[in-house]
Amino acid sequence: MFVELKDVYYRYQAGEEDILRGVNLGIAKGEFVALVGHTGSGKSTLVQTINGLLRPSSGQVLIEGREIREWESPIMVRKKVGLVFQYPEHQLFEETVFKDIAFGPKNLGWSEKEITEKVKQAMDFVQLDYEELKDRSPFGLSGGQKRRAAIAGVLAMEPELLILDEPIAGLDPRGRRKLLDRINWLNEEQGITVLLISHRMEDAARRAKKLFVMNQGQIVLQGTPQEIFEQRDELYEIGLEIPPLNEVLWQLRKCGYPVRTDIFTIEDVEEEILRHWRGFRCSKI
Repeated sequence: MFVELKDVYYRYQAGEEDILRGVNLGIAKGEFVALVGHTGSGKSTLVQTINGLLRPSSGQVLIEGREIREWESPIMVRKKVGLVFQYPEHQLFEETVFKDIAFGPKNLGWSEKEITEKVKQAMDFVQLDYEELKDRSPFGLSGGQKRRAAIAGVLAMEPELLILDEPIAGLDPRGRRKLLDRINWLNEEQGITVLLISHRMEDAARRAKKLFVMNQGQIVLQGTPQEIFEQRDELYEIGLEIPPLNEVLWQLRKCGYPVRTDIFTIEDVEEEILRHWRGFRCSKI
């Protein structure tokens, strides 16, 4: 297992309630997984323990079988596990876009030539114009550009696990789709393990092969998107909604039609509805 958490607890201060409560999960190398849950469920805290930014109050966090506390330095953990924060303003800090993206590679001791090449590659990947933006202040960028610059700063270190905390928040539908397509390419073509945090069940299901569902600091459900969406009532109980397309299928099932509810692409849903179209009549929808 590439990443493994064993009975992890975390609290910010002694005497406070635990934010994480006995979390156990495993992520295999090369997987694309998603962590979903409502605001305050512990998602961001959890991924910061994987990245080494937070040390568990108890339990173990292992990267490639090695306890994270045993690594030589934090920078080596960050090279292995890259974390893109939910708010890019929490990650950007340098005078220029170039210096910000180059910060990680520079601390890894790479040559100036290597650093420049990695910055160019990372900016090109997130579709930021190198010549136009390299000398600009990262704080003068648009919201979408800041988010992409933060992602580029992590990608420049060539992590083996890329953690993205709500990376598409604030983006328009086209921007969300393009960014998720690029992340999917990293996973499928480059073999980078991806952990996506999202409150949008639809985006998580379309990309990830496995979902972890959090509630009150615990992993309460895990499985394939199909398996998770079959547990609609449990999701509603913890404040999560299944994608609208799946809700349509659930409502049709309530009317007595034997439609599947474990599909989530519009093409599959359309085909499933058409298979049962003859005689569709339901006053409950």
